[in-house]
Amino acid sequence: MEHVSTWFQGKAILVFANATIMFAAMFTRSLLPIKAHSVKLDKITQAISWVCGLSIILGLILPYSFMIKAFLLLLSLIVIFILGLGIWLTLKGVVVARYFTIAWGFLLISGLCASLDNVNIIQLPISSNNLLIIGGAVETLILALILAINYSHSRDDLIEAQQFALEQEKQANMAKENLLEVHKRYQDDLEYKVQERTLELEITLRELSEVNQELERLNAIDPLTGAHNRRHFDKRLRSEGRRSRREQTPLSLIIVDVDHFKQINDQHGHDGGDACLIHVTNVFQKHIHRPTDDLCRIGGEEFAIILPNTDLEGAFHVAENMRDSLASTPLDYEGETIKLTASAGVSTTIIIDEEHAQNLFKFADECLYEAKAAGRNTVIHKHLQEKL
Repeated sequence: MEHVSTWFQGKAILVFANATIMFAAMFTRSLLPIKAHSVKLDKITQAISWVCGLSIILGLILPYSFMIKAFLLLLSLIVIFILGLGIWLTLKGVVVARYFTIAWGFLLISGLCASLDNVNIIQLPISSNNLLIIGGAVETLILALILAINYSHSRDDLIEAQQFALEQEKQANMAKENLLEVHKRYQDDLEYKVQERTLELEITLRELSEVNQELERLNAIDPLTGAHNRRHFDKRLRSEGRRSRREQTPLSLIIVDVDHFKQINDQHGHDGGDACLIHVTNVFQKHIHRPTDDLCRIGGEEFAIILPNTDLEGAFHVAENMRDSLASTPLDYEGETIKLTASAGVSTTIIIDEEHAQNLFKFADECLYEAKAAGRNTVIHKHLQEKL
């Protein structure tokens, strides 16, 4: 056991020295950004670690006197390489490489002095082993200082990066708020414009609807007499026929024709005939009292009165009043008195299908021809069922 201890003591300096250089090379690779500047130099630095590891193994096998000389030679080459590497990186602008170079400079000086003392070129007051220990210790202290400085710089960089990140985040939040504000402003403007355009569109549609209603009304008016025309009559007859069928209420229809109107036209001209038609319309209109009752001019001198929810007797009463009023109210035209009479046919029924309303119209017209055949200026009234 004592023999093994003595043997290891003789090898310890060589083993620990190689281990120091090996870990120093590894430390150099991790500390300095060698790979970022040169991949080849990074691989050489990595190879140094492997060579020092191999030297540790050989130092346990080969004689100490031989291995210490080989180690000192290897140490000198390694230190020169790493020193040159540090100077090169310093010139590249790597700040930490400056302190790193100073640390390895001490190790180089101690290694060279130990090598010269070992080959008896110079004589030193201390042994070469102690000199290597001192150089390694100084290097270690400086490297520790470098680590502290590097840590300080890293911390400062980290704090600066955090502050930069916070500033960026603050600017991003401000930009986001500005963007949201701009978006809200544009959205408000868009909503206002949409509401404005919608209001304009509603106004336009309302105006268009009013124009259409007015056009529809004008299309339904006879331009001469002001009464409703045949187009309106056909539409209204279908509508009231459906209501009669739906509500099961009687629908009455009066067809009136001005007697001897062709003779009036021949005697007084078309202007006189037009004046007579206007007069007839005004007389008939005075007997239309309900909003649902409708006076229409359906031909030259032919008129029709639609009377919803009216029985046959009520319709006959209206037709008779119109006939009597027209007969008793002559027209004064250009100093002449024009006597006017009219014949009427009246019919009533409860509508049961779409064709029934048209049948009511035809039957009322037949009643009109009976009134004309009976000598004119008369009213014939019948239920439609009487024909059936």
